[in-house]
Amino acid sequence: MACVCVCACCGSICLTLHSFLLPLSTDVQPEYWSQCPAVRKDFPDFPKHLERLVAQCRAQRAKIIWVRADYRYAHSPWLVQFARLHQGQIPTEVYSDPSQQDQVEWEDFATPLGGEYVIPKTSWSSTRHTALMDLLKQSGIDTVLVAGLITSVCVQHSAFGIFEAGYRTLLVTNACADRGKARHDAALALYGDYMYELLAVDDVCQPSSPYYLQPAKPVWLTPDSVNNLVQPQFCNSLQDSVVMEDNHIKTVSKKSPSTNDESRNNTDPTAREGETTLRTSTDTARTSTSSLSTLANLNPSLEVIEGPVNHDVPVAAIQVVRANTKYDR
Repeated sequence: MACVCVCACCGSICLTLHSFLLPLSTDVQPEYWSQCPAVRKDFPDFPKHLERLVAQCRAQRAKIIWVRADYRYAHSPWLVQFARLHQGQIPTEVYSDPSQQDQVEWEDFATPLGGEYVIPKTSWSSTRHTALMDLLKQSGIDTVLVAGLITSVCVQHSAFGIFEAGYRTLLVTNACADRGKARHDAALALYGDYMYELLAVDDVCQPSSPYYLQPAKPVWLTPDSVNNLVQPQFCNSLQDSVVMEDNHIKTVSKKSPSTNDESRNNTDPTAREGETTLRTSTDTARTSTSSLSTLANLNPSLEVIEGPVNHDVPVAAIQVVRANTKYDR
């Protein structure tokens, strides 16, 4: 699997589990941090946490994407209504012009290095009218770590878009901040472990954690695999996430292809070879046997595989169902 980290000012960072990983950082720029006392007040440790997350992703050679707000009346129609509502109390136009990169300011703890991508966005979502979706698809990403500013605004909207596009979405809670802890906590309470998974920076950095970011691995190429090339620096993975059920591990995998397998005609018309992940919450993990069997019955190309528990394998707080299909985003 490959993991990617995306960092954005006034937005979020994204990470991928069990495939290629992308860390995403959203809107971490002066307008929403050093020039915004309302955010700094309740989150004094935010710079330290985000800096540590980015350092871990760089050390393990995960792909990092920085997303910046570029809000202008010329291409952000929502600004008119937003300005009317807030009457100057919140910055409206924010510039991140790629043609004037020397005028773009960064925070000391959140500055991209050479080779890292920077994506401007014109709305609160990192996925709307940006290059992010194409980049995730072309890089073979299936899981995204999301972090940045502001939790209830750009981080939340970016996580929505990534989730809706079919990517596994993990939000790094202490690498996000908001205009007050109450807003931050309320946003996470609404959608945490419902739409995206919640974790902390320690989970990504500690080798004993099921979310530990593994070092990137070499990519072996053959003539047949060149068409599906994934760049080597993206080939990170997290520790395996498994489900323990009555002293057994239960996962779902794809059956071997068969010329008589009619399921090929019943699959999603947009499906293609690859890998993606589905999950259920901790609350349903203990009763996952029937759900997994039902999933396999609904899709003839899947089969349930059982085996005795290997206690050397880290057990995550979630259930992961893996199927060897990847959808066009």
